[in-house]
Amino acid sequence: MLKPTSGHVFLDGNDISGLSDRECSDLRNRRIGYIPQGHGLLQNLTVLENVELPRHIGRSKDVTGPEPSELLERVGLSELSGSYPRKLSGGEQRRASIARALVNSPGLIIADEPTSDLDSDNSRNVMELLRSISDSGTAVLLVTHETDSMGYGDRILRMDGGRLKEVD
Repeated sequence: MLKPTSGHVFLDGNDISGLSDRECSDLRNRRIGYIPQGHGLLQNLTVLENVELPRHIGRSKDVTGPEPSELLERVGLSELSGSYPRKLSGGEQRRASIARALVNSPGLIIADEPTSDLDSDNSRNVMELLRSISDSGTAVLLVTHETDSMGYGDRILRMDGGRLKEVD
């Protein structure tokens, strides 16, 4: 989201450092699913509308990917699709933001503490969902403090003294 002050940023071999803000926003919307540490839902939209939103931003009519209602089912929120975020618990809002991040079938998912606010059953469901997405070819970068989530990863790195170190 921030322009580099020096150097270059490459995505799939393409230098994206010089893209305009609009081009970067379009790239993020099409290619990257972001699960923020907070929920980031728009309060004036229903759960379903929040999940559908990335499909309506800068996209053509040839949208592919899972149906928003299917994603809500997968995260256990289908019965709350018509509800507004203010009526949801923190965990329900978190799961809605996860569904929204997946709606455009991005090639990369960046998940910042995706299981915070979730009980153990929902945490396991979310981690299994992210694992299945990874198994289907999508890159998943997950940041967490929860050691239970480590078992779902292919590669585990730990931040130690400001440096990333491989965990054996």
